[in-house]
Amino acid sequence: MRPRSPTERLEPRLLLATITGRVADDFNVNGFADAGEAGVAGFVVYLDVNANLVRDAGESSSVTDASGAYDLGTGGITGPVQVRLEERANWGFTAPAGGVRTVAVNNPDDTYSGINFLASTRAVFTGRIFHDADADGVMDPGEPPLQGWTVFVDLDHNNVQQSGEPSATSDATGVWSMNLNGTGPDPFHRHYHFVQPRPAGWERTAPPFTDLVTVITHPGRVFVGMDWGSRPVSTVAGRHVFYNNSTFDGRSTDANAADDGAVATDKAALLPGQTSSFENVTSYSRGINGVMVDLAGLPATTQLSAADFDVQVGGDSTWTPAPAPSVDLRRGAGAGGGDRVTLTWPDGLLKNTWLRVTVKANANTALLSPDVFAFGNLAGETGDTPPGRPHVVTVLDFNRTRAAIFSDAPVTSRFDHNRDGRVSALDLAIVRSNLARRLSPAVLPSGAPAALPSADATNLLRDNA
Repeated sequence: MRPRSPTERLEPRLLLATITGRVADDFNVNGFADAGEAGVAGFVVYLDVNANLVRDAGESSSVTDASGAYDLGTGGITGPVQVRLEERANWGFTAPAGGVRTVAVNNPDDTYSGINFLASTRAVFTGRIFHDADADGVMDPGEPPLQGWTVFVDLDHNNVQQSGEPSATSDATGVWSMNLNGTGPDPFHRHYHFVQPRPAGWERTAPPFTDLVTVITHPGRVFVGMDWGSRPVSTVAGRHVFYNNSTFDGRSTDANAADDGAVATDKAALLPGQTSSFENVTSYSRGINGVMVDLAGLPATTQLSAADFDVQVGGDSTWTPAPAPSVDLRRGAGAGGGDRVTLTWPDGLLKNTWLRVTVKANANTALLSPDVFAFGNLAGETGDTPPGRPHVVTVLDFNRTRAAIFSDAPVTSRFDHNRDGRVSALDLAIVRSNLARRLSPAVLPSGAPAALPSADATNLLRDNA
């Protein structure tokens, strides 16, 4: 029998837990490890035992290899440990945002895998471009996005897009986005200038009064809320008075295309700062019963109403509220293809007076500032008064009208006071009934005067008839 060999004693050993994972390049800065995003070599991963955000002597660490992988020993530590990605020049952490993950090490012989990190040298800038109809700088419910608008990075700061300057175009929801070098355009500039050009006929509303946004950049971040709001800007392309319910519009009180033939082409609106004259005054026996305003660039969705206009009657420095007009909008019928807005009143309501019209600057009209103008009416006047002087119906007006009797009268006639296309005894009767009536010169200073309250503007107008 062979002798039994002595039993060999094993040396006691401490089994150490291992933490493994990968550091990948989060190129699109979305915080997720997407297919195709490569690992990054040279990152240091360490156990931040004392949680001081610094890799101290003795704290276990590992450097990522060419695939971004690391293998970190725990050094016998159990319990919750902080695994931290060490900061690196020109990189920013994207997942987790602080570059630290907590791992619960329970067994000293386990391997804790999948402790991954994402970092990026890129930065993403994004926002929305929208139609700010009410010009409040906020995209409200119902305000549409603006698709196909451009944002570009103004690298040379000349506010003009040059070849090679990064750009983006807004999508169907108005969203634009750019993925750029997170440290800035070059080593000397840590910021980007973003420009959003607005097309002609549009006003910037957000950010206020600028097309330029400057962002101090940082790698690994997404800069959101870079929104631009704009609204179309309209302009007044024409102001007209017309003879509603005359032979020139087919004797119709309705607002329609026939009214264009009744426009007093020899009359012009009185504007603020101008001296009033007969060029601004009609002699129509029905008074001012029709005014047109041509607006270029009116928003396509606009529906105008009397609330978009302020109408006053008066003359010198005293103005009182006038009855609200009926409002009609004809698209494309105005000067230069603009939209024609027709304001009408009942016959005889605005007679022997001045009418001041203010087109309000609001979301409906899209005007940048209110537009103010005036027309006057003095039935039977034939235009023998110098500019800036009161208009008075006199015997001279009667005689001038009588001299033209029985003649055909175009829309520009000074003597066809009832606008029936002929100078007749009816016109003489209009002059005779209005003899000695006067119309003071109108004053429209810049910043039209506030209206005086009136208990019954309708009765006041009828008293002047």
